[in-house]
Amino acid sequence: MKRLLQTSALLAAALAATVGTSQAAVSPSAPLQARKPVTLKVVQSTFQRLDGNSDKSVSLSEAIQAKVSTSLFNKHDSDGSRGLNTDEFAVLYKELLVKAKRPVSRDLNNEVARIEAARRAEAEARRKAAEAARVEAARKKTADASAEARTTAAREKQAALDAQRTQEAREKQQADMAAEARTKDARQKQAALDEQRTIDALRKKQVADAQAQAAKDADQDASQVSQDATDGAQAAAGKDQAKRIQDARTKQQADAAAVRTKNARTKQANLDEQRTREAREKQAALTEQRIREARQKQGAQSAEARTKAARDKAAKEAQQREAAAKRARADSARYDAAKADGAKPAAKPQKASDVKATKGARKPSSVKRPADAQKVPQKAPQKATQKATQKKGQKKGSTAGDAAKKSGQDG
Repeated sequence: MKRLLQTSALLAAALAATVGTSQAAVSPSAPLQARKPVTLKVVQSTFQRLDGNSDKSVSLSEAIQAKVSTSLFNKHDSDGSRGLNTDEFAVLYKELLVKAKRPVSRDLNNEVARIEAARRAEAEARRKAAEAARVEAARKKTADASAEARTTAAREKQAALDAQRTQEAREKQQADMAAEARTKDARQKQAALDEQRTIDALRKKQVADAQAQAAKDADQDASQVSQDATDGAQAAAGKDQAKRIQDARTKQQADAAAVRTKNARTKQANLDEQRTREAREKQAALTEQRIREARQKQGAQSAEARTKAARDKAAKEAQQREAAAKRARADSARYDAAKADGAKPAAKPQKASDVKATKGARKPSSVKRPADAQKVPQKAPQKATQKATQKKGQKKGSTAGDAAKKSGQDG
């Protein structure tokens, strides 16, 4: 409790001009404090005293106990974490010292300048990153639209080509079917004509044979008229006539059966031919459909592969540009830190907006890095800077007790 009161008194001394508390009321030896500049060690020691729970952050309640107003606390809480870290507290402390018209040491001025430079660099980096993201989104959108347009054009072209080929195949098939129908009709007509000619020739031969047989029979009958009686001759003639009639009927029935058999065979042949033609047409249509589906699928796969390749390439280039921008920001932060610490940098680092992503390895930066920063991997420059600051604070914190005692004695 005693240490907290001493810390509040020290901070109140800096707040004397702001909150309306006189320096004489806060500390009896105010003229001595006004002559002595406040160093960075004093600020760090004060921070450690206010950080009662040792969470490396001064909360609002802890700040209020040190007579820091809520509006001032919120003003310097730049990250909105509801707590002041060492950097935010240092900036707040300097502002209070300036308002109280108290002298500020060189190391505290340098530290605050470094913090403000880092904040400006971070804000600029965020702005450039947002701008790069917007540009990349616009480029990606343009690339996607171009790829989609090419894909659509390719699909339309392939569809038109397939439609043309299908139409040509149909026309050729129709022409083949018409030619086949004409050939079949001609064959059927020729077969019917041949069959009719055969039947006519057969009938003529049968008539001629019948006439010859009749003439022969008449000659035989005439030669035997004198030997046969009238009744015997009539009976024989009636018997021969009946036989000839029976033979004619038998022959007519055989011809009718042959015609029926031929018609049945022709009908069956026509039916088989029709079924064969329908099967061929169905198979041709199925083959054509399969070919068209395979071509459409192949075109879609090719377009999708091209689109994916374009997107992967754009994403890879964006990652390379983002990595180059991060490296440039890290180099700029190290340059500002070295400049704020009083070191003489070798050269000014390249701006993040001027860095271009390359496919090869990144060239090393021409800026000489501090000894502590060279040991930190380049992939996490911000974490390395924070760790270096924490180590530095721990080293200086070892003398915080002595500084506190000395400050208490001065008070």
